[in-house]
Amino acid sequence: MGAGLNTRFERLDNGTCHWFELDLPDAMELRRQFFAPSERRGMLAGSITDPAWIEAVRAHPAPYFFVAEAVLFYLPRDDAQYAVALVHDHFPGALVAFDTAGRAMVDGQRTHDALRHTKAAFAWACDEPRELEPWGLRLQDSRSLALPQRAVAARLPVAYRALLRLLAFHPRAAAYRMNLFSV
Repeated sequence: MGAGLNTRFERLDNGTCHWFELDLPDAMELRRQFFAPSERRGMLAGSITDPAWIEAVRAHPAPYFFVAEAVLFYLPRDDAQYAVALVHDHFPGALVAFDTAGRAMVDGQRTHDALRHTKAAFAWACDEPRELEPWGLRLQDSRSLALPQRAVAARLPVAYRALLRLLAFHPRAAAYRMNLFSV
């Protein structure tokens, strides 16, 4: 969801999954210049808040895993909730991974070295991902960039792990979270 120019399929394909990439028509047009659809890779042009994409995905059997990276917090909160509701209502038992931006990140976005140069703006803040459970979600895991899973951290160089410990105290690092939910 909101595929952009992400290479997740190339990195995670297990040789059997059916993968769908969804993004707005102009973004999908650009994406098609670099990637091609295939028997197991669908490329859908549309909005995550338009249910038109649902039938293409439902045509393939479960299990379902949805990823919306750097997408939902750009939408108005009601639209983000509606996109989650589409997954909840049409794909029971699915897992959904998406990031949230806390208040420190949203408030500081215009001073961020990269974000200040974009026209896009974060539309809502979420400091506590459990607050989204009334959307029909159940939080499975939530991590900041500074606190990766133990197995991931163990593979990092010692100096990088030390830097992450320091970064954990930075308000913006703690405000950006990667979350795994079940519906």
